[in-house]
Amino acid sequence: MAEGTIYDMWDDQENTFDISEMPSLRDMRRYLAVDYGTSNPMVFLDGSFDGHAMWITNEYYYESAKKSGRKQIGNMPTISKRSSAI
Repeated sequence: MAEGTIYDMWDDQENTFDISEMPSLRDMRRYLAVDYGTSNPMVFLDGSFDGHAMWITNEYYYESAKKSGRKQIGNMPTISKRSSAI
């Protein structure tokens, strides 16, 4: 369990997947979610919804309190490839 996690029911075995298990994106609606925190962590999620599950295929997480301060637009690292199904 990640430090500071607020979802104590999270189960990596149940809530993550290998990208090869993901259905085709062709018939899915794509969503981008942003929780833009300045003093709290900032998260960007890239996901697709198949009508039953949200497939999160990319995630960017930045915690300014543990890093060198606030990020500036244009100074963002690349998005990680952690995948999860919610």
